[in-house]
Amino acid sequence: DILSQNEKITIWQSMANFFYLKLKNTTTENAEARLSQLTQNLKSQGTLIRHTGGGLRITIGTPEENLRTLQRLEDSL
Repeated sequence: DILSQNEKITIWQSMANFFYLKLKNTTTENAEARLSQLTQNLKSQGTLIRHTGGGLRITIGTPEENLRTLQRLEDSL
């Protein structure tokens, strides 16, 4: 999986219609600021995302939407 290879994030496996990720190598304060910025950036581009529990919950979409989300996430990290 493309996201699990990214050294900047940790991905939790999910059997639901979303995946959950947290940033690696950040302090709690720094992580919250970066997650807020990342959330706003992705939302402004149309990604269904929620900042919760110190991480990001990103809704799975169509294959095309998922590719766009992956690209947006990679560009934002």
